[in-house]
Amino acid sequence: MGGLRPSCALTGSIDKPRTKSVSRHSLAERIYAVMEEWIEQRQHVRQHVRISGMAVGADGLLRVSVVIVNLSRSGAMIETVEDSALPDELSLLFNHTTELSRKIWHEGRLAGFEFIDLPGA
Repeated sequence: MGGLRPSCALTGSIDKPRTKSVSRHSLAERIYAVMEEWIEQRQHVRQHVRISGMAVGADGLLRVSVVIVNLSRSGAMIETVEDSALPDELSLLFNHTTELSRKIWHEGRLAGFEFIDLPGA
């Protein structure tokens, strides 16, 4: 039969599967998409930033390097270098300040924290 070769889909030949290139920031983009409806409920506008910081557990023994990816007067979204178990409350150290914080959500390397107002502060 002529020189025509059927396409791979018809012949069932196995080629290396095409993998979708996953952007390093794709998880953050998905989080923003899911949280879009929550944004309107926030009291303070968040600014997109890239600030190096440290998350420190209450006992001072847990220390996780983080990047703050967005920030407001009332909270922050942080990104860790790898999936890390983060406690429900910790201190975020960045820009020569310390913010006692409560975890609101956590997915993979990203987590959202609310700053806790200390009595009398």
